[in-house]
Amino acid sequence: MSWEKGNFKEVKCRGKGDDHCSYTGKTVEEWGKDLKEEELMVFEDEDMSDELDKMYQKIEQQKAMLELNSSISRQLTQSMLHGEGFAAFAEIIGKNLHTQVIISNRYFEVLASYGDVIGMENWLREINTSAEQIETNPEATVIETNLRSKIFKLLTVPVMVKKQVYGFITITLSSHTDKFYKDVLERIATITALHMQNERVAIETEQRLKGEMLEHLLNNKDADLDEIYNRFSYLGYNLIQPHYIFHIEIQSNQKEEHSTYLHSEYLEVRNKLKNILYQGTSNKMDIPILPKLNTIQLIISKEVIEKKKITIKQYGEQLLQHIDDQHYQVYIGISDITTELNDFYKKAVEAKKTVEFAKIRHAQSSVIFADQLGYSTLLLNIREPEELELFANKKLKPIIEYDKRKDAELLMSLFYYSQHEFNLHKTAREMSISISGMKYRIKKIEEMLGMDLSNSNNRFEIQLSLQILLVLGKIKG
Repeated sequence: MSWEKGNFKEVKCRGKGDDHCSYTGKTVEEWGKDLKEEELMVFEDEDMSDELDKMYQKIEQQKAMLELNSSISRQLTQSMLHGEGFAAFAEIIGKNLHTQVIISNRYFEVLASYGDVIGMENWLREINTSAEQIETNPEATVIETNLRSKIFKLLTVPVMVKKQVYGFITITLSSHTDKFYKDVLERIATITALHMQNERVAIETEQRLKGEMLEHLLNNKDADLDEIYNRFSYLGYNLIQPHYIFHIEIQSNQKEEHSTYLHSEYLEVRNKLKNILYQGTSNKMDIPILPKLNTIQLIISKEVIEKKKITIKQYGEQLLQHIDDQHYQVYIGISDITTELNDFYKKAVEAKKTVEFAKIRHAQSSVIFADQLGYSTLLLNIREPEELELFANKKLKPIIEYDKRKDAELLMSLFYYSQHEFNLHKTAREMSISISGMKYRIKKIEEMLGMDLSNSNNRFEIQLSLQILLVLGKIKG
């Protein structure tokens, strides 16, 4: 049996008024000249192998991209479940996409990176957008940035949670950007957002726990210090190391009747302070804080200050510089350093009273250190004998301990010396010792106390300390 090409043509159509539709079929030869050339082209043989091959290649590419996308998502999810951080995320993205990667916060400050990113941090400045712009225009999900004199571009995707930008992921790509990279970056951003949200919840929960414990540590005189120490230890924090206690108080210039405005203003200042405190700190738990309405208490270890390579005085002044405003005054009181767990409550009281003193003496915002006030702090402790004794013992501690060890009389020698208006000859006669012996004792006392007793301020503090011990019965006059 042989086959011939044929063609069917519609000869009647109801659409053009015929009573029915009708088709006539003939071979091409039978149609002859009645079959037009364009109708014949339909029956030309066509080799579709190239088209099928291209389609197959495209399907394979899409399959590979889908597998890569799925693989990256799976690796990031596993990394998140294992508690790994942004450095692991950046490495996974960079290795799979064969590109440089930077994960940054909402201010484009680098949190983690992968690959040779020298100079890439500077390129971030060329990204013509901000977290605020994206939050007001959520359609801007992927940002392309062409770099001057570069053969590649930056592709940046925001990491968003509840319409708020938490950070950015930026990669380098050739000038031609495939839609695949945009799709995969958006999926990566979603997983990263989940990781950031988990981290934030964990930090806030831990901070809340620490805040509750900090309340007991700083403001409860009868707190169970061993229990508090153990709880802080469970959260990976060491209370034994030396600390400074900060007491920060905000005073608004607004009248009290504007309570709603005051509350929002206090909240704004507190948030500013928290951002500054955590800036440049890898772990927010390095600085436990206890925020209240218009006050913040915090403890900061000597180690954290040393890592910043500044003094505690410079740190306090930096805080004030960043939050000082004409609409309110901020007073920052900083205690002396702690040496044991029992010190935290005392130093918290000290920092608070330092602020009270600052408010009396200073109309403007200021940073006051407890050791700057000297004997002036006693004016705030007049009803607390234990604080008076603590002040006196702190000033005279070296010679008190020396007398106990050596069974000596340096404290009594100093007492008589002060009673006789710091006159060497009168004191020597009173104690029935030689002038040279008295000179030796006074010189040793000055060396041990680290002060010059010819200085009037030093004399006043010594006399005050000795009188406190006398009143409390620690010295027999």
